[in-house]
Amino acid sequence: MSTSPGQLSVEIPQPSGFHNANDNLCRAAAANSRTSKPHHPSQNALLLALAVLSITVESAVAQYLTGANVAYCQVDAQTGLTQNNRICLQSCNLIEGTPQPTYAQWNAFCRTTASSGDWPEQCRDYYECVLGCDISERLIGQGTTGGSIGRQLMLLRPENLSSEDKCEMKKCESYCMFQTQLTCREESFRIDCEGWASRQFNPCDVNCSFAASRFGGSSMLFCFAIVLLSIFAHRSSFYLPAT
Repeated sequence: MSTSPGQLSVEIPQPSGFHNANDNLCRAAAANSRTSKPHHPSQNALLLALAVLSITVESAVAQYLTGANVAYCQVDAQTGLTQNNRICLQSCNLIEGTPQPTYAQWNAFCRTTASSGDWPEQCRDYYECVLGCDISERLIGQGTTGGSIGRQLMLLRPENLSSEDKCEMKKCESYCMFQTQLTCREESFRIDCEGWASRQFNPCDVNCSFAASRFGGSSMLFCFAIVLLSIFAHRSSFYLPAT
């Protein structure tokens, strides 16, 4: 199973009972081959062909879903970024537990389209947050616009930064990712961020799972206390003496 260049890759959900249907078909073919009653050669050939076709289809679907045959949201070098690519790269789907497209793909898409007139809102929200970080303002120039949005992002490319600045920028990106994006893309960033951190010669104490800290610890206790106080105040209002 393959796609033409630049064609949108689409997740194909496996129907319920897909494996069972294949197993039953194979068992039926095997049982028929063992029966004492002779079959017409064409009937045996048909059963065998159906069993082989069933196994082939299942294998093709599995390879497709794991990206063995096609790259998810692949952009063809000749046709460039198509409308299908744009739609695919702005989506986020869990394929066998892995977010697709990857954060690297989505990030490259956002940077590539930054100077276009139809820059996606999800990209704009994220990078407006990134450009508002202290590290970004220092690198671009405090109190200056730094030119177009594309020019500003060019100044923040990792190859232009020192190891210390890369670490601070990754912290900024982590914060902004979990402030502006949904859970699926948060997870794709976490995977990319943890992989990046493990490759750094100088350790970086970035929190790649910023969302967990947002909703954990003291924040949860504080919210729970507010809820209890609200319930207590609501119930107490029924017992207040009339004035």
